[in-house]
Amino acid sequence: AVVNWGEVLDDYEGIVKGTCKAVRFFFELDESMADGQPFILSTYPIKIKYGKNSGFVSTMKDWLGERDCPEKLVGYPLGAMKGRMASLQVSHKGRDDGTYTARIKSILKARLGAKALVIVNTTLPEWAFEARKKDNEAAAKYHALQVHRAADSAEADPPGQYDNIPTGGESEVPF
Repeated sequence: AVVNWGEVLDDYEGIVKGTCKAVRFFFELDESMADGQPFILSTYPIKIKYGKNSGFVSTMKDWLGERDCPEKLVGYPLGAMKGRMASLQVSHKGRDDGTYTARIKSILKARLGAKALVIVNTTLPEWAFEARKKDNEAAAKYHALQVHRAADSAEADPPGQYDNIPTGGESEVPF
């Protein structure tokens, strides 16, 4: 599934710089977990930023292939990624209770001879909805704090002063 993750905090080295939109990609594998549930892997939220060194651009180039990736990804229809073959690099992390989590580290163009993995339409696990809600609430709190600070500031800009200025690469992402 290609999931619009909504607004998330945009931080660099632990310092929050603002908010931005994010996406998560979920893959359902043929295998089932021990409890019989489908085995679903996902990426962490990928911030949709268009700088040449951004994780989003890197993921899209790795997955589509350098040659097939559009030069400009602004407005690229991410829903079109459903059904696209991929090879996954997965990282495993141990938990305190002795179990493990698996998360997609990177999505690569499908390799010859590798088992083909395809994004599928799937029912997302409940934790995904809870995680998205938590991320979106953190971004909303950040926005509220910024509005509060601006209202308290003697140097606050007049309302509407910057409404028509392009933001430098942010856009609505068509899912």
